[in-house]
Amino acid sequence: KGAFTGATQQHAGVFERADGGTLFLDEIGELPLELQVKLLRVLEEKLVLRVGGRAPSTVDARIVCATNRDLEKEVAAGKFRADLFWRLNVVRITLEPLRKRPEDLPALAARLLARHSAGLGRRPPSVSEEALKVMRSYSWPGNVRQLANALERALVLKSDDEAIALADLPPELFAPGGVAAPLAAKKTLGEMIAALDREQILLAMKRARGVKAQAAEAL
Repeated sequence: KGAFTGATQQHAGVFERADGGTLFLDEIGELPLELQVKLLRVLEEKLVLRVGGRAPSTVDARIVCATNRDLEKEVAAGKFRADLFWRLNVVRITLEPLRKRPEDLPALAARLLARHSAGLGRRPPSVSEEALKVMRSYSWPGNVRQLANALERALVLKSDDEAIALADLPPELFAPGGVAAPLAAKKTLGEMIAALDREQILLAMKRARGVKAQAAEAL
């Protein structure tokens, strides 16, 4: 209390809250060197000191980390501490990019559609075989995040609970002259602009949780 402006009560940090459990540190490769030193000290000594605290607290948590960087190369380049790397590198699980595991797409799509549909208060649709075929052949440079965005876009733009079809997928999923070409050729410029307007309005309404005034201001 009083350690910084607005501090009116004590707050336990993430290590304290994870005591006896698991702490997940995402994108560990982005951690600045000065914080890597502090993290290593906590892992070695199992002691943390709160902001404004006078005595350290003992913590014991399982640490799970994730990164999209090659940490061994980062160590060689002096961007990640070798001692912290070897302290964390106990059990390593390498997850292949989405393009190398297309068999995971149906299950991932179902999970993501269920999540997005719950936020919209709708029943999650399925994905047509034609759409799945295109999704399996795409390289997905943005991995699961890109897949999640593509499915959310399809869900927001659909006005019914029918299966996600080819026409609902983003255009970047199709190669030039591929499946999307005849679909796009059937639309006039005015229809394409109207569809884009509708897409932006629906996305703004979703972000504003249905409040029209907020959506209008954002637009």
